[in-house]
Amino acid sequence: MSKFFKTPFAASGDKIIIPDAMTPDGSVNYTEGWSLDYERPLDTDVHAKPVGRKEMNGVLHDITAALRVHQSQAYPDYINAADNGGAQYPYAKGVAVRFNGEFYVSLADANTALPTDGTKWQPIIFQRATQDEVDNGIGDYLVVTPPMLKKYLRDSIDDTTNEIKPFLFPAGAVVAWGSETPPDGWLECNGQGFDTSKFPQLRAVYPSGRVPDLRGYAIRGWAHGSYADEANWRSILSVQRDAMNGERHKPGNNDGGIDSGGSAGPGTKPLAISLDSGAVATISMAPFGGLGPGGGGNPLTYTETRMKNVAMMYIVKTDEAEEIAPAPTPNNIVVSPSSLSVGVGTTQQFTGQVMPAELAGQYPITWMSSDTSVGTIDANGLFRALAAGNTDIIATLSTGLSVRVTVTVNVLLTSITLAAIPDQVVGNTYELVVSKVPSNATEAILFDSTDNAIASVTTDGKLFTSGTGQATITVTGAVSGKTVSRTVKVAAAPPVDQYLVIKNNLSEIKKAGEVSQQAARDNLALGKLATKDSLSSGDVGAFPVSGSALAAGVNLNTLVKNGQYFQTISSNAATVLNYPELVAGVLRVYETGIDGGCRQVYMPYNSTVEYRRYAFGNPLKFYEWKAY
Repeated sequence: MSKFFKTPFAASGDKIIIPDAMTPDGSVNYTEGWSLDYERPLDTDVHAKPVGRKEMNGVLHDITAALRVHQSQAYPDYINAADNGGAQYPYAKGVAVRFNGEFYVSLADANTALPTDGTKWQPIIFQRATQDEVDNGIGDYLVVTPPMLKKYLRDSIDDTTNEIKPFLFPAGAVVAWGSETPPDGWLECNGQGFDTSKFPQLRAVYPSGRVPDLRGYAIRGWAHGSYADEANWRSILSVQRDAMNGERHKPGNNDGGIDSGGSAGPGTKPLAISLDSGAVATISMAPFGGLGPGGGGNPLTYTETRMKNVAMMYIVKTDEAEEIAPAPTPNNIVVSPSSLSVGVGTTQQFTGQVMPAELAGQYPITWMSSDTSVGTIDANGLFRALAAGNTDIIATLSTGLSVRVTVTVNVLLTSITLAAIPDQVVGNTYELVVSKVPSNATEAILFDSTDNAIASVTTDGKLFTSGTGQATITVTGAVSGKTVSRTVKVAAAPPVDQYLVIKNNLSEIKKAGEVSQQAARDNLALGKLATKDSLSSGDVGAFPVSGSALAAGVNLNTLVKNGQYFQTISSNAATVLNYPELVAGVLRVYETGIDGGCRQVYMPYNSTVEYRRYAFGNPLKFYEWKAY
């Protein structure tokens, strides 16, 4: 199993910041690495450089800190301008980063926009949605897996089917159809046979395997025992032939040989009635009599008795009609950008893609804003930011399908400043001083550090120091991109020389009186020191030893107080800084007490030679080094 760098190497140890560019003195850098000076023999070549502890700590710290980012969060942190020499790093399309606690993927090549720009970046969709989230349409950045989608679609289809089933015709239903061709899944009621194994639902209604033949027939409600049809014993689908009710006509005079009662009577000419084979009556009347429409005219005669009618085709529904898919409708609207943070007064074009794409032309998108005081959107999807706040942009289709995108409108920064950060020591907490212009700007401010192992910043601007070295703190407007950076130097906490602690300052004998207390101090030979909680090296005349190495550029002529100092990098031991030899070593300084004078002893780390010199006078003058 690979090592998990819970703590980056030398997180709180001594280390130096390795520069990116090549260095004039040939010290280690990321461009060149370890220069040829590190191969030179230390005992003979004045340009030779040892591979120092702090340099190694610095290199390994940078490597393990970067590895820990990948181990703990999968994607690297966003590279801001401060990390890249003042220029925004151009990301390629498809690169993923972590920014302000969220993960984003670049949508364009040479992308220098902040990840909060919804036109250039998109939040990474990497979390699987739960079935409840799929069913309720919750979560803009979740992955829907095929099993969950299948269950959702099946449940949706079942629910829809159950809802509309009471309104659907079952298989076997007969309806009138106004066309010569039945629709798919329907048959003409012409007595034709059907495949009973293929249409089990239709067979349940018509067990004979034939649909009824309703051509030329009018449908009469089945009497089912009712006396509305004198043949109430008829079975379902039985045919009843046409018939005519009996009639009697009574003329108003007897001119035609029939009296008003319908009996034969005297007349000029007898009435003659004959029936032909078509059951059509021919009536012969006396000259002054008449029988027919209007008492004489053109009678309505035909070969059948019928009502006025319109010809339509009776069709019957089959099992196949149950399985015919409904006309497709859109199932999604892909809105871009999918989220948005903008400034007051700006505009943003929204676009929507209806899915499936082939239906887009049939279903135009309607746009609206949930809060028009914050922002409005026109029919073409152009959004205008009016005031600070939040609003939802809603894309809707005529089917009722809609998608929401949340828009945050801010008062944007025009500039931002960060006060200089004083030097810190490990373990300090410092509140950054940030000034915004305008003062009522509402956009979020983001804080970042080039090395969180040295100094990190909370979301509310508090700086915490945890390691020695130097880090760059950057403050950025989340939407405007206005940015400012400051460097913070963090040193190790100075050691506290503590040699003697006297509890309660002899207060435990206070009751004995002041005289007794003074006697106790005299006996301890501490005098006024007995009144202190702790004693420093100066109080007791001890020789102070520095806890950190001399920094590059420190001139030995400035070290005139008692103490022991270390130089760990030979390249820092320069003649112009009054080193006796161009080799790292240890320096001891002894105050002589005359005219601010002192003596210095320098001991190179790679030999037994000691270099000595002295200084006195006003102004102070150092004399030449001598080797011993």
